[in-house]
Amino acid sequence: MRNFKKLISLVCVLVMVFSLLAGCGEKESPGTAQDPTTPQSQKENEGSGAKQGDDNEFAEKFTYQVNILHVDEAETPLLDFYRQKFNIDFELIPVTWSDWDQKVRLWAASGDMPDLMWWDLKPHQYRQFKSFAEQDIFKEISAVTDYPNLKKLADELKSDDYFMVDGKRYVWTSSRGTAHTNNLGDLGFYYRKDWAEKLGMAKDEYTWDEMLALAKAFVEKDPEGNGSGNTHGVGCIGWGFPHIIAQYVFPHITGYYVENESYVWGAAQPQALEAVKMMKKMYDEKVIWQDQLFAKSKDAENKYIAGQLGVYFSNHIINHVNRIRGEIKKAHPDIDPAKAFAPMPLKTPAGKHLAFQTPDYWSAVVFSPEMSDEKFERLLTAWDWIAGEEGFDYVTKGVKGVDWDEKDGQIVDLSDRVYSNKQLDLFRMVRLTEEYAVDNPRVDEQVRMDVKSLRDVRLDNSDTTWVEVNYDLDFFSAPNKDKYGAFDEDVKEKLVDIMAKPGVDVEAEWNKFVQNTMPKAEKVIQELDEGLLK
Repeated sequence: MRNFKKLISLVCVLVMVFSLLAGCGEKESPGTAQDPTTPQSQKENEGSGAKQGDDNEFAEKFTYQVNILHVDEAETPLLDFYRQKFNIDFELIPVTWSDWDQKVRLWAASGDMPDLMWWDLKPHQYRQFKSFAEQDIFKEISAVTDYPNLKKLADELKSDDYFMVDGKRYVWTSSRGTAHTNNLGDLGFYYRKDWAEKLGMAKDEYTWDEMLALAKAFVEKDPEGNGSGNTHGVGCIGWGFPHIIAQYVFPHITGYYVENESYVWGAAQPQALEAVKMMKKMYDEKVIWQDQLFAKSKDAENKYIAGQLGVYFSNHIINHVNRIRGEIKKAHPDIDPAKAFAPMPLKTPAGKHLAFQTPDYWSAVVFSPEMSDEKFERLLTAWDWIAGEEGFDYVTKGVKGVDWDEKDGQIVDLSDRVYSNKQLDLFRMVRLTEEYAVDNPRVDEQVRMDVKSLRDVRLDNSDTTWVEVNYDLDFFSAPNKDKYGAFDEDVKEKLVDIMAKPGVDVEAEWNKFVQNTMPKAEKVIQELDEGLLK
C-alpha cells in the first residue's frame, strides 16, 4: 500500500515539476562524551559527542546522505573536526538554487530520498508537506525535543507548531536564532560614504529625500571619476527588486493585511499607487540603476564592488558585510572599505525607520524513514552539540587550536579563515550561526559594530514601522488562496513593466492592472475573512 501511495505521489509531482521547470530561474544564512544509548533525560546540557580515546563511545561509523548547496566549498577543518568528534561522515549531494525545490519533490515522491533531505520549505508548501508526511514518506522525529539544546531552539519558534501534522513532528526547522531581536530581518541600505564626504553630503542618518538627492548627485557629479554615464545611484540584490524599495513608500504593496477588521489586498490601496509613482520617478531620473530592471541576483553587488554604484540594498549580516568589504579592498587597495561600504540609516518618506520581520526559521530538514533509530540518535547527538554553546562557539569561530586559540583571555588567530555560509550548510541546517554572531572576535570589529548599529537603530526607535510576519495568514489554506496567493509576482512584474515604459500613464496603467486582478483577489479575501477573522 505504501508503495502504491508513493507511485501516486510521484506521478502527481512529476506533472507539477515538469510544468514548472520551463519557468524556473535563479533565486535570489570537544564537549562531554556520551553514550548514545543513554536516555536523553540523563545527558548533560551540552549533549556533546565522542572522546576520541580508549572509550570510543561512537565505535560504529555512520555515513549520511544529504543534499547541500555548496558541495565544492564544504571541505574545511571544521567539517573534519565534526566528522572525527562523532565518528560520522557525509555523502554530499549537490543542489542549486535553481533545482533545489524540484529535486526535493522528486525524491520525496519517489520514496528514494537521502537520509537527510534539506528543504527550502515555505508556509505555502505546508499542504504538500503534510500530504507527504501522512503517506509515511518522512520519518517521525518527535524525539528530537528530548535533546535539550535542540528543544531550546524549537521552543523559541512560533512557526514550529504550524508544521506539526496531527500532533506529530516530521520536520526540523532551522532557527534563525533572532528571537531576541523580535526576528528582525537583517536587510538594509549601504552606501559610498567616502563619495558622500567628497560631495559634502555625508550624514549619520538620511531622510528619504536626502537619500534620493545623494544618489542623484552620485550619478550627476561622478565622484569616482568613472566617466559620464558610468556611475549609478541605487541598486538592489536581485530577489529584492522592485518590491523592497517600494515598501519603503508603502510597506504592504505586496500581500494581504488587516484593516478595519477585514483583509485587504495591498496592491489595491491608494498608497500602493503612490509607491509605484515614486519608483517610476526614481527610475526616470536615473536614481535607480538603469539595468536593475533585468539584473540577476548579484549584478548590482558586482557593480558596487567595481566602484560604479553608490547605494546598495541587500542582506545586512556579518558574513555578507565582511565578504563585500574584503572584495572591495582587493579591488581598490587604497580606499577604506568601511567607508566604501557604510551602513546607511534611512527613514521612509513618512519619517519612520522600517523593520522587516522575518520568519523565525529559514530552512527545513526531513528524514528518510529507512534510517535506523541508532543512526538517527547519533545524528541528534551531533546536532545537539551544534545547538549548544560549545558548538555555536566552534561554528562561528572555527576549530580551536586550528583556526584560533586563547591566550591570557584573548583570542589569537591561527589562520585567516572566517567560515562563510557557503562552507557551513551542514551546520546551518541545524541553526543559523555566523550571520548573527556580532560578538565573534575573529570578525573585524568595525564590521560587527556597523551591523549592530544598523540593527539597533530600528530596534531602539519607538516609531519604527514593522512589517510583521503573519503565520496564520501564511499557513492558511483554502482553494482560492492556494490557487492565486497574493499575486506578489504579478505586482512585481507590473511595477517593472511600468518603470520600463517611457511616457506611460502610471495611474491608468496601475489601476487597470488592479481592476483586472481584483475579482480574483476578492475571492481570496473572502476566504481569509471567513477562515481567520470569524
